Amino acid sequence: MKRFLSIIFIVSFLIGGELFSQTFYYGIRTGFSLARADETTPKLGLQVGGLLEYVTKHNLAFGTEVNLNTQKGMPIEWALQIKYFFNTDVMGLKPYIDIGGDLWFFTGGPYAGARIGAGMDMQLSRNFVIPLDFQFGQVFIGDDRASYFAGTTGIKFFF
Repeated sequence: MKRFLSIIFIVSFLIGGELFSQTFYYGIRTGFSLARADETTPKLGLQVGGLLEYVTKHNLAFGTEVNLNTQKGMPIEWALQIKYFFNTDVMGLKPYIDIGGDLWFFTGGPYAGARIGAGMDMQLSRNFVIPLDFQFGQVFIGDDRASYFAGTTGIKFFF
């Protein structure tokens, strides 16, 4: 544990605090999700959730989300992710890719999953962002797995 804390201290010292001195966002998201578990045909559902995101000066963001889906069993997703924002010449648009993991809570769960995605943040003001987000993932259910795709938008506020 001491070695781990020492490494964290040295890395933060070398970066000079730049990595850890940026912006927190919180917000809501809504959209549609397609999920396939025990059925052969994917089921369309509504996805609603909240988010918390920490954006650094080095085009990185660390975030967490809690999402409720309306498919059979009302699955709840808790996701952790890392985003990388690309530099663009278009004012206010920040495209990104992300990768992360999640826990799904529904009948017989919780189940672990992995996700990858892409999207774009549209910065309307310093304190107000509209995200457009697409996620694809796998949920590991014992010896089986389920696939899902989600397309959402929402509102993010600075605090």
